[in-house]
Amino acid sequence: MFFKGAWGPAGGWSRWARAAGTVAFLLLWAFWVWAIGSRFEVVAGGADSSGYLNSARLFAEGRWSTALRLPEELRSVAQPNEFMPLGFTLGGRDGEAVPTYPPGLPLQFALAGVLFGWDWGPLVVGVVLAAAFPLLMVSAARELGVSPLLAWAGAAVLMVSPVTLFGALQPLSDLPAAVWSLAAWVASLRAGRSREQASGTSMRWSVACGVAVAVAVAVRPTSALIIPALVVSLGGWRRWAAAALGGLPGALFLGVYQFALYGHPLASGYGNIFGALGAEWVSVTLRFYAEWLPRVLPGIVLVLPLAGGFLFREAERRRQMVGLGMWIVALGGFYATYPVTHEVWWCLRFVLPAFPAWVLAAVLTWQVMAERWGGPRSPRWCSLGAAVLVVWAGVLAWLWLPRMHLTAIGPSERVYREAGRWVAGNLPPDAVVSSFATSGALYYYSSVATLRFDDLRPDSGPDLLRRLHAAGRPVFALVFEAERPQAQERLRGVRWEPVQTFGGLRLWRLESEW
Repeated sequence: MFFKGAWGPAGGWSRWARAAGTVAFLLLWAFWVWAIGSRFEVVAGGADSSGYLNSARLFAEGRWSTALRLPEELRSVAQPNEFMPLGFTLGGRDGEAVPTYPPGLPLQFALAGVLFGWDWGPLVVGVVLAAAFPLLMVSAARELGVSPLLAWAGAAVLMVSPVTLFGALQPLSDLPAAVWSLAAWVASLRAGRSREQASGTSMRWSVACGVAVAVAVAVRPTSALIIPALVVSLGGWRRWAAAALGGLPGALFLGVYQFALYGHPLASGYGNIFGALGAEWVSVTLRFYAEWLPRVLPGIVLVLPLAGGFLFREAERRRQMVGLGMWIVALGGFYATYPVTHEVWWCLRFVLPAFPAWVLAAVLTWQVMAERWGGPRSPRWCSLGAAVLVVWAGVLAWLWLPRMHLTAIGPSERVYREAGRWVAGNLPPDAVVSSFATSGALYYYSSVATLRFDDLRPDSGPDLLRRLHAAGRPVFALVFEAERPQAQERLRGVRWEPVQTFGGLRLWRLESEW
């Protein structure tokens, strides 16, 4: 059984303490699953969520790409990117649009969408992954020899972190990448524990590790940064070979997919992302980490791993601590060079896949301290550590969750769906709707062409509008109020007449003045 290690012997614990901890954790876990299920928004909204869902629908239809909705009368004068919805990029063939984002999460959405429908399928994926996250955390901690209460407390820290909740409530790749990375780590620990019991069992867990990391990389390519940590955790060439064998089919699929869409097995829809990285961002991002990580994770979690390397005497625990440290440094260091990471607190979602490693390193360090200095009272020290973690994380959640406006995710995302469905049901099929933030949602919910005002060449907007009006096409704009000044500057020479309002989003009809 995969989670057997999570419910193993409790050492010197009293049965009552263990029973109380079990009940408390299961109640929190059940509430967590219910909360995610009741608040998860299946909405093709901005670039990320619409990109994943549009790609998923293409997979469900047996396609990897789609034709641009470029009006016929503009084919000789418009640039393809001017009609490219968010979440897509130019394909290799003329008039082809291909998904920007990796295929891992869209494939999961596509399978669930086919089985359960598009209103429920992505929700099922989101809830299953969210439910697995704390259970995998408990399993990993127990495999490392951490006491049950500390393991449950570590899982609770992850569940109430604002960054985890932000990723769990909408169709984003951050939490899925964290879940599959953590699954790979658990499998590597199982492979190492099984190697002296039965070589066949060890090989099977090694293969499972490879499969999980292949899925994690297909969900988010930077998940490959965990591979050196897994190499350390697996700890032997036979297990490395078995893991490579498990990951080979996924790697081959990803290479074929990327070659077909982007022209090279190692290319991606992100373009040259390495060109955007820079050492100049490291200092500002590290300051951002120092300011915001203590608000989304207990400070003791961030500090304890620094002492872990000096406390461990057992070679096996030192090896696992090295692996956890490599996991944290690789992801945190990579995204320290990324120019977006420091912009706002929820950009910490990029390093969410490293959160389990940080918490695991912290609870393992506390476990070692309790064993070394607690003697017969080490279970009490573990109980104290668990209480400190839970209370600290709870206080952080109480202080910061209201300020981070996570409850606003639902209303702010639903306007995309409301507007997209209204457009699909009320505008003529040959309409052109100018947009930016809503372009991916318009592609998902309707069949209209989307004119990207943000990508228009200088002074090309009025010319395109004249041609559309001359051809008899109705032209609209669907913009947020913050976008309207730029849209009106790019789309000059027309009257903007309000049609419909969807929260902070408004649909305008662009009437010709010629």
